[in-house]
Amino acid sequence: MELYGKEEQIYREALQYLEAADNGEGLDKGKFARLVKEYGSLLDQIRGKAMTDFVGVYSRGFLDESLHQIMNTLSRSGGRLSVLMIGVEGDVYIKPVATTLKSCLKRSDDFLAIYDKNEFVAVLPSTGEEGVKMMANRMLKAINNISVDPRFLLSLSIGATTGSVSHTQKAADFIDKADEALLLAKKSGHGQYLYLSLSE
Repeated sequence: MELYGKEEQIYREALQYLEAADNGEGLDKGKFARLVKEYGSLLDQIRGKAMTDFVGVYSRGFLDESLHQIMNTLSRSGGRLSVLMIGVEGDVYIKPVATTLKSCLKRSDDFLAIYDKNEFVAVLPSTGEEGVKMMANRMLKAINNISVDPRFLLSLSIGATTGSVSHTQKAADFIDKADEALLLAKKSGHGQYLYLSLSE
């Protein structure tokens, strides 16, 4: 069933529960709470799908699920993982920026996902410090090739991190460290990237 169809079905079922309660038939609070939770989850999926369709990259949900699976795989061998948090200044260019960033990823295992309104995350499995730094430079150079209207600013800042994956680590460890690096890169000025090792 399509997301929108299922959303409508759950919404109608929840309304029926409310109407039954108004008629004195009682309300199964547990089931109603489940419906509300499922409805909210579907709305999140729809929002993610809409953003993914718009910019042509993976959703936040895909990022969370895939990063968890990648870390499980890499933790068995102590493999390295690199993550880039990419901040974009210039809303009007979000779609060409997404397309350009995607084109920088050459390996099938690498992927780009939307993280927030103006932020992307690039995940590079089995990539070390030198590789992630090369990727950050490649992305910054590629963005310079986007044709921009002089009335609008387009700027990219990148925070990058790399670490060996162990079974005690969480995806948030890599995301948070890359985000920390991104904040420092933004303080350095427009069009900058900053690298922090996961252990720093």
